[in-house]
Amino acid sequence: MLLTSLVALQPVLLGGCVAAVAPVLAGTLVIKTRIDGKPDGKPKGEHRKSTLAKSGKPPPLVAEPLARRIAPIAGTDTQMPAGTSLQLTGLTALPRPDEAPGAIGGSFAAFGHFALTAAQPKPGQPVRSALIDPATLTSRPARANCGNQPPAVLIDLDPDKAVFDLDDPPAAAPGLAEQLARLRAAGITILWQASLPTDKSERLYIILAAVGLDPDRTDRLLLIRKPDERKQDRRQDAARDWCILAVAGDSKGDFEEAFDYLRDPNGILASAMSANLGDGWFLTPQPIR
Repeated sequence: MLLTSLVALQPVLLGGCVAAVAPVLAGTLVIKTRIDGKPDGKPKGEHRKSTLAKSGKPPPLVAEPLARRIAPIAGTDTQMPAGTSLQLTGLTALPRPDEAPGAIGGSFAAFGHFALTAAQPKPGQPVRSALIDPATLTSRPARANCGNQPPAVLIDLDPDKAVFDLDDPPAAAPGLAEQLARLRAAGITILWQASLPTDKSERLYIILAAVGLDPDRTDRLLLIRKPDERKQDRRQDAARDWCILAVAGDSKGDFEEAFDYLRDPNGILASAMSANLGDGWFLTPQPIR
């Protein structure tokens, strides 16, 4: 009956009028009584009243708690705790788990959408790389134009300050496989980056295929070729062959290694580079966890 009442209350709540709640509830009780088929024709509440009158007990408070629950929704003068505020989100449905809001650009859906849009710029608009030109780090960090290089995206597999574990039972991030399929269909190459030696390539390909992130083994791996090589070196080498439109990682060092050497992580240089978050750089959950 409560569910039926709440459904009937929807027009009332949307209109902001709580005064009409009582008639709606009364009508609902009558409908329920007819379904129950009481022999004397009395509403169900009347039977309860007569029984309570004989017992001398006060009637249970039903309408008042319901009104208390309705009042904050209907916009009445019900007091709210100090400091409490309400904000309309504009959402018409709950987001998918992989699209849940997080850090700026913090979803694989945003990552994929950005790459698809960047791969088809407006006429006269250049295609920009997501990587910062190293020559600009001492002045104003800037991203170079790609020219006619084939498009690609880069996803970092390493957990923050650690190396991707090939022995950990893998599971792909929800929705990521679908995003990658859209990128491949648009002619965008997927690059996977990890601090693993190149002799681990086969094992990594097996894992990517097993979790559905690279089922046909068409993606490329950016692994460490020699002991003293840095991930930044591999990214810059890859930038000579592809236009890396977007990078997904769980730390800022996955986009530019300079973040790992800054004396002031909140200084001018850090702020200038952080402006790329959501615009080529995407802080995301682990793609395989």
